[in-house]
Amino acid sequence: MIADVEDSLQQAERLREDQERLALSIEAAEIGTFHCPMPLGKIIWDARCRQHFWLAQDEEVDFDRFYSIVHPDDRKTIREAVTRAVSNTEPYDIEYRTVSPQGAIRWIRAKGSSYLDASGRPVRFDGITIDISAQKALQAQRDMLLERERIEKAAAQNASRLKDSFLATISHELRTPLNAMQAWIYLLRQNHRDFDLVFRALDSIERNVRVQSKLVDDLLDISSITSGKLFLEIETVSLKDVVNAAISDVKAAGLIKDVQIATATEYDVSVGADVLRLRQVFVNVLDNAIKHSKPGGFVKVSLDIRAKHVKVLFADNGSGIAPDFMQRLFEPFTQADDAIGRHHEGLGIGLAIAANIVDLHGGSITARSEGIGRGSEFIVTLPRLESADVLETDSIGENSLRAIEAPRFDGVRVLIIEDNLDALEAMAAVFKMEGAQVSTAESASAARHLLSSGTYDAITSDIGMPGEDGYSLMRWIREQNISTPAVALTAFTRPEDEARAYHAGFDRFHPKPVHPPQLLALVSDMLLKNAGTGPRDTGASSDVEV
Repeated sequence: MIADVEDSLQQAERLREDQERLALSIEAAEIGTFHCPMPLGKIIWDARCRQHFWLAQDEEVDFDRFYSIVHPDDRKTIREAVTRAVSNTEPYDIEYRTVSPQGAIRWIRAKGSSYLDASGRPVRFDGITIDISAQKALQAQRDMLLERERIEKAAAQNASRLKDSFLATISHELRTPLNAMQAWIYLLRQNHRDFDLVFRALDSIERNVRVQSKLVDDLLDISSITSGKLFLEIETVSLKDVVNAAISDVKAAGLIKDVQIATATEYDVSVGADVLRLRQVFVNVLDNAIKHSKPGGFVKVSLDIRAKHVKVLFADNGSGIAPDFMQRLFEPFTQADDAIGRHHEGLGIGLAIAANIVDLHGGSITARSEGIGRGSEFIVTLPRLESADVLETDSIGENSLRAIEAPRFDGVRVLIIEDNLDALEAMAAVFKMEGAQVSTAESASAARHLLSSGTYDAITSDIGMPGEDGYSLMRWIREQNISTPAVALTAFTRPEDEARAYHAGFDRFHPKPVHPPQLLALVSDMLLKNAGTGPRDTGASSDVEV
């Protein structure tokens, strides 16, 4: 009997130790416990469970109070889970949120089960609660990172797709005019005595050169815009003159496609604008209208002059604009047609450039259309000058719009420096045709040799040459006290390239490709401003090549 007592004491001690270990484990794991006698009503919570539910230790708790603490969005799910656990003895395992009186959120995971008596009736519902807020925060952070990774991956894939599409479009736009020029050059070689064919070929080649030049200019402009390096030279200009100049620029394209361009600009108004950039805006809008018009179509340009602003309206009866495309109309590299099946040439950046230039002028550009096949109207709104009234006198900004006539250069000594032999030969022929005495150099060292043995009235120089570049050459020229007016001709057309050219000592800066009448006028203007020195007496003979 003594042995039985000792055995019972040992079992009681082991039970006490087990209970202590369980209590320590529960405390260490921050687990709360709950006990619900049947029928469900009162809930008995331990201290940790009360903490999970933001409750004081002495506060009475029933199921109504329990549900009032649970987040409203989780209550229905919990009620259903409790019902299944009690009625069907299903496992109770659920996650939900509790809300403090101040609105703080705590995530809880609850696990439990109902206990049955000998007859199979549930007699109590017991379980535990665990604060899983930290795990939920980590999971949310992980989900956020995964979502960010998904977005970045999608963006990278989209960027790759856009790059491929862009390169395909660039290739198409570069090869198309080259194809036309190549064909006409072949025909010229085969039929150079057919004067009608010669003139048609020259017209086509010149037209396609302009297409390629505009393509390059547009790409450089969009690059300047995205980098914030597109700057304006504001002057007072006649809006009517700028509109008419733009119409003149696109007249040939309209004739080719049989699209009539009509104007209703009886009155005029002055605005503060960069005349060439504003002209570019109107040309881009007109080009867009012509491209999207069928043969026999029309484009009407009109002015709506108000007290504080003026609107330039471009209305056409062309293909119209789909409503879903309207919001992307002024985004760069977007067209209503896909890259292969599209109906119109171009990169889809003309309107984006126009919108940014107008924005720099403090204005806006908008479009409206009733849908596909219903035509469209573009409205360019610009602020008026405060002191400006309707003009009845001579045009403003006329010098910027006047047609260029090639001057004569009889007896003028010109040094042309260019490493591209084809360009060098062509430039020399242009000046010789106007009466100039021309010397040519294919490199900076050759130019140094010529300048060391003779003097010139004007210099044109390339910038990007092998060996010594044009900047270095011009610095050397000025260090020799040679004041001959010089123009930089270059395919490097960034604002910093222009500033560097002037800093090196050039008097003028002209981007390639060169339109001969513009270059001749530019050199003539330099000579007029340098007329006080007169032609230099030199032993240098004409048509020298080094």
